[in-house]
Amino acid sequence: MSQDPLPPYLQKLQSIPKHPLLFGPSPLQRLPRLTEALVGDSSSSNNLQIWAKRDDCNR
Repeated sequence: MSQDPLPPYLQKLQSIPKHPLLFGPSPLQRLPRLTEALVGDSSSSNNLQIWAKRDDCNR
């Protein structure tokens, strides 16, 4: 089964050269204020923490 051709907007996007922005694994960042807003006091016994994987500068 043959694939359908890409729509014109995807063809244009594929023609843009890619530039590497990060040369390694993207970092994890703890979000203490969001954790406190959603979970409550972070010093409680549940030890729940919210983290985010930073892919904003990854290729």
